[in-house]
Amino acid sequence: MIKFRKANLDDINTYFMWVSDPLVRSISYNTDNITLSEHKKWFKSKIKDENSLMLLFEISNKPIGQVRFEKEDVNHSVINISISSEFRGNGYGSQILKLASNYFHSLNPGIAINAYIKISNIGSVKSFEKALFKFNKKLKYKGNESLNYILKNENSRL
Repeated sequence: MIKFRKANLDDINTYFMWVSDPLVRSISYNTDNITLSEHKKWFKSKIKDENSLMLLFEISNKPIGQVRFEKEDVNHSVINISISSEFRGNGYGSQILKLASNYFHSLNPGIAINAYIKISNIGSVKSFEKALFKFNKKLKYKGNESLNYILKNENSRL
């Protein structure tokens, strides 16, 4: 059974391991390698940021992935997901996205969740579609040809 909790400072190395994964770097909008000191600074700021929500997902107390939400304004947020390499390809992505999105909407009922996915990232496209995100448009995002998917709930202001 998948469980989740808010990330805390004890998770900093787990997140660094995930962000350092070569596949994660290749499909990220920032493909540069990240140093541990850069990551620690970023992670500590995100944990404290009231516009950021970081969730860590586990099975039997073993971390399997993370979802992060960044509020852009009163109507929009951006979602980010990564799955540990040993758990990829097992359908956990869509399950985690559903759990995380439901939780986020319980806290922020009027905010739509935007996903920006590089066109080449077919695995993420499938996960977001299975999690009921709706295709919105093709666009250039952070300099890359991308797809925008959106999840709204009944209370979204859009």
